[in-house]
Amino acid sequence: MSGGFVGQIIVRVLASLVSIATAFTMNAVAPQQSSAPVHTRSNAVTTTAKSSTTAVKPIIQPTPSGVVRQTALQENEYGAHWSEADGLAAFLDGNDNVFVKNAQGVIDVSEHQHEIDWDAVKNSGVDGAIIRISYGWDNGYDKQALRNIRECKRLGIPFGIYMYSYAEKAADGAAEGADVVNLLKGAGVSPSDLTYPVYYDLEKWSWSGHHPPTSPYVYQDIVASWWNQLVSAGYTKLGVYSYTNYLRGPLNSQYIHERTSWVASYGSRVGFPITTALRGWQYTSSGSVNGIAGRVDLNAFGMADGGEINGTSEFGTTTSSSSHATNNTEYAGFDVQQLPLMDLPSGDYFINTMLKSTSSIDIPGASKSDGTTIQLYSWNNSNAQKFAFERQNDGTYVIRNKNSGKVLDVRYAAAANGAVVWQYAANGSQAQRWLIRNAGNGYFIQSALGNWVLDIAGANRANGTRISLYRPNGTKAQLFVPSSTDFAAKNGLLVKSAVNNKVGMDIRWGSLSNSAPLQIYQSNGSQAQRFSFKQVGNGLYTVLNDNSHKAIDVPGAATDNGVKLQQYTANDTDAQTWALWKYADGTYALISMCSGKAIDIPSANAHNGQRVQMYTPNHTAAQRWKIE
Repeated sequence: MSGGFVGQIIVRVLASLVSIATAFTMNAVAPQQSSAPVHTRSNAVTTTAKSSTTAVKPIIQPTPSGVVRQTALQENEYGAHWSEADGLAAFLDGNDNVFVKNAQGVIDVSEHQHEIDWDAVKNSGVDGAIIRISYGWDNGYDKQALRNIRECKRLGIPFGIYMYSYAEKAADGAAEGADVVNLLKGAGVSPSDLTYPVYYDLEKWSWSGHHPPTSPYVYQDIVASWWNQLVSAGYTKLGVYSYTNYLRGPLNSQYIHERTSWVASYGSRVGFPITTALRGWQYTSSGSVNGIAGRVDLNAFGMADGGEINGTSEFGTTTSSSSHATNNTEYAGFDVQQLPLMDLPSGDYFINTMLKSTSSIDIPGASKSDGTTIQLYSWNNSNAQKFAFERQNDGTYVIRNKNSGKVLDVRYAAAANGAVVWQYAANGSQAQRWLIRNAGNGYFIQSALGNWVLDIAGANRANGTRISLYRPNGTKAQLFVPSSTDFAAKNGLLVKSAVNNKVGMDIRWGSLSNSAPLQIYQSNGSQAQRFSFKQVGNGLYTVLNDNSHKAIDVPGAATDNGVKLQQYTANDTDAQTWALWKYADGTYALISMCSGKAIDIPSANAHNGQRVQMYTPNHTAAQRWKIE
């Protein structure tokens, strides 16, 4: 091996290491710096500036007609480059592996490229563009969006759309989705106009007084909410965009990864396994294209099977928050039937959603009629929100509304995504049988008809939102916690263990401080052992110590077994919200609304000083309490 060849390898390796280190340090690779909403938001994370020494290498690309043309799209500084494979234009990584063939060179643009000369762009050989339409919600159009869309239409340049997200929660995702729909319609962009998808740009943003999500579960709800707004309006060609570090961190979710078809990575390879039918790699932010002043992001797009991208290409886009189609085959996120069953104590319950703990399943207008569809509604303690869970011999439940006497039923026993769930006179059919499945962080209510669960449409938390059947996806829109209906909020109560009624819950040393442990201690009647139950939802309570006036709290809203409990200043979060399950002997289990787990005495060892913990409900005496 010659010394010159070895030197080239060393240079390539060092360049790759620099690329990785740069991306890690910035922890963000944006299509462009996204502007903040004028009145409140600070600037979003910016793109790392790249070297301006990248060479322009005209590539000969055959067209379908056999005529060759030149395109002036560069390679990146780490060796990813344009070439050909099987007689088709192709994009290769730095190790000469084909990323896509029949590839298209695509730019993504926003107001940061200022006014673009689109005639010059088209003549340069660019195959397409992805245009930023907005950021956040209620901020109007990107300053160049309308012009960029008009010009691409005028010149017949294939295009897609992206919007930069500032969502913190599912409701924000829904707001961003609804906003994009309105902007697309206002710009005259119909679904048939789009060659490339409408992309949801998810990055670590900056907004004064707010914080980007860190949990994949939160992001799942955000994506599902955004996605359903677009799908409901007829825009089904959709995708997620992000960068590799974020995809392995806050976006580390199968649900999101299966929707991610465009990835930013400025090294020698994409570094993320894109599994969608369409594949896009944003390989540099330092591109130079005739007609654009300054730098522009360059991308390689293609179909995984090497087919041609066109306006009718099937990209494997999802049609709902709970289903995913790949090559026209329906995909179920996972089989909920593999999860453990949860047996509830017999009785009457509210069915509270983990999406918004202050809302429950409700019969609209307290109707007593057959065929009334169920909905989400704010808690009100009414019989329209109370349900008897009647356990059957096969382990299923009939769920009967206390007001109407009707039971929850899948209309015509036709299970499908979006299938109507209504109340109907009991008839003993499988369409009226339900199972409770433990997800580890809440409970699915599964139809006995198969791998279908109750789902809040679009993860929308508004009153009146429809609740129907969908394939399971693990988002909070499908997780519920039942709570007993017959506990009355009271002050100054002792919470004694069913293991030994001479001991009960106690704040260690009568502390007034945050983070003081919740423990078991011999009953002494002190204020450190007395608690007030403040109702905050249907059968839901904040439990406040009468001495410190602080709430029983799950540290960090953790969902793991074994997490030790504490007291903390009341903050109205689910980490301090408790459902009660009542047993026939008058004892109760206290169930956390952030995990669906029960307050538990480890190994039922109720000695003085024993700290209590969270644990999967098992109905044993270690998890049962006499509240008096």
